[in-house]
Parts: sequence; structure tokens; C-alpha cells
Amino acid sequence: MGLEIKRVAKRYSNKNILHEISFEVKDGSFISLLGPSGCGKTTLLNIIAGLTELDEGEILMDGITVSSKSLNLPPEKRKIGMVFQDFALWPHMTVYQNVAFGLQMNGMKSKEIEKRVYETLEIFHMESYAHHFPSELSGGQKQRIAMARAIAPRPKLILMDEPLSSLDAQLREEMRWELVRIFQQFKITTIYVTHDRIEAMSMSDEIVLLKNGYIEQIDSPENMYNFPKTSFAARFLDVTNEICGKVSRINSEYIYVKSSIGIIKAFNTYNVEEGQTVTWMCRPCDLVTVENNLESSFDKSTNNVFLTKILFRSFHGGVWRYIGTLITLEIVEESKQQLRFEFSSSVKYKIDEIVHLIVQVKLSRLLQEVEISSTSKEKGA
Repeated sequence: MGLEIKRVAKRYSNKNILHEISFEVKDGSFISLLGPSGCGKTTLLNIIAGLTELDEGEILMDGITVSSKSLNLPPEKRKIGMVFQDFALWPHMTVYQNVAFGLQMNGMKSKEIEKRVYETLEIFHMESYAHHFPSELSGGQKQRIAMARAIAPRPKLILMDEPLSSLDAQLREEMRWELVRIFQQFKITTIYVTHDRIEAMSMSDEIVLLKNGYIEQIDSPENMYNFPKTSFAARFLDVTNEICGKVSRINSEYIYVKSSIGIIKAFNTYNVEEGQTVTWMCRPCDLVTVENNLESSFDKSTNNVFLTKILFRSFHGGVWRYIGTLITLEIVEESKQQLRFEFSSSVKYKIDEIVHLIVQVKLSRLLQEVEISSTSKEKGA
């Protein structure tokens, strides 16, 4: 099912919850609505489902209007499936009865229902639990049954509201793989609400990032991670290193930014002017170490160079993560600017050790709006 969201707005008690939200969902694609609590994700999902009426705008499914100011097609007529955070299984029904419920409502014959239920349970490896009650299942098993119930009628669209948030970390990871496998198999259009950046990046074809009821950015996970359009987008997807400065020079190849720790640069692919305040950014994983003999270790023209004093380190299984204070290269003085970086666990530095770091210019980004914040911030992790 293809989906069009056109200038959708919603207000509660004169407070704007959604501000003219517009985007399209291609048939068979997996879209995540990502953002912090209170940004409007669930409200938008409920409007798409027909559970909540919109105040402005229009929603079309396969080119047919299902929501507008004068129309709100009931959920049962939209040919959709829904999976909720709390599973919403009927406790007095067996697994079989829960999965069969939607098929019975659609008027399917008993023999066809039995075949479909067991086919669907087999997909989730839950066929042996058909006659169990929800109270006899683990959290992960309940989630599988909730998804089986949503998929059994073979809907054209699945809406999922943070379905994995109540599961433990290991089970969440297992269920992410399970979901990707199943939705690739059935090619069902899916809209998935989450505040978890890992879920959104690992499962989605596209991410719609929301902030305060507005769309901050719509992009593929890879593009949004590598080329965030705003500081909020950059930080929400992962830890960032940010250095504020002013554009000092622009040539055909590079943009040069004068900062408190010296000149840093990015490729000339941004619409900026000399004198403009910008934020230079890179990810911790973009930084690499170089030998003490800097001149022979790398090409200065294609890299930014940093001298860093290790302040803190922590072990994370396969990697060591560090926070260091930058030292200005011009006057060899320790600054207040901090840098986060990480290396394989085979590379281990000591506290107060001085490390030479570089990041390729092609991995350097410029964010053109400046927010008052710490220089390196982790959100949503």
C-alpha cells in the first residue's frame, strides 16, 4: 500500500501537536517515525490508523482519501494491522484464538482460518504454543503473537507503536532481526514508531525524524547518519563531536573554519558565506590515530589534524571509548574543547596520554544552525 501524508496538523486544547506534516510512503517500504517523547509520533500514527481525527490536511492510501477535515474512515475499513507497546492480547483467549480473531471478523471460513493461523504461527516459530494462554508466555513470545495477529489477515499496511520497548536489550535485538525477516518476506508497508535510534537505523528504508511536531529530516538511515541537516538530527542519531567557528575562507574545494583550536575544514558542498557562524562536526568513529611522525603518516590536504590529551576512557567490549581535551596546534596549549573517539580494544591509551588524531575532510560535516549546548553531546543512545 502506498501512503501520502499531506499537510497534516493536530491540536489539543489549542496546543499544536503536529505542524503540517507531509511525506510519502512507497508500497512495501519500512518507515520509522523517530524522535523524543512528546514529538508527535504516536499522535501521527493514530491519525494514520483512523483512531484520531486530524484538524488539517489529508491522508491517502493507494490514492484514496481516508482522512480529511470532513472524513475519517474507521480503522476496520482501512485494511491495516496494528501492534502496540503493551501487546494488547486478550487474556481469556488462547494464542490460536487471538491470532484467529481478525480472520473471523473478516468472514473467513473455519478451515481457511485454521490453515492461516498455523501458517502464521509457524513463521514466528510459535505453532507449538497455539493452545497456550497469554499468561503462560514470556514477553518475547507475547510480542510474537501480537505481530502474528496483526499479520494473519495479510493487511496492506502495518502500524507499530514502540512494540519492542518493553523487552530486554538482548531480546530487542533478536526481535529486530525477526521483524526485518518477516516484513521482507511479506513486503507489507510498515510504519514503525520508536525513540530508539538503533531500531530506526537498522530496520528502516527511510526515517522521518520529528521534533516538537515538525519534521526535522526525512532520509535513508545512512544519509541521515552521515549527512544530518541539523544539530538535533546529528545528535539524535549518535554521539557527535562539534566545534563552533566562523567561515574564514572558501575556495573551489574546501571551506575553512576558524575555531578556538585552529583552522578546520570541510568540502565545499555547503551553501555558506565567509564570516558565517557554523558548527563543524564529526562522529567518534571517524577519528583515527597517526604515528608521531605526522608529516609521513598522512596527507594534510585531505585531513583535519587534532592533538588530544586523554581525560577519560571506558571499555565497551570490542572497543575502548575515550574523551580527550584538544590542544591547539599553533601555540601547543590545552583548550576546553573536548573530543570523543573510539578504537578497537586492541588499541589502548592511558589517561593523560597525548594522542595524534586525524579525520578525513570527506567525513567532516558542517551544521549551519548553532545551538547553545555542550560541544559534544550524546542523545538517544
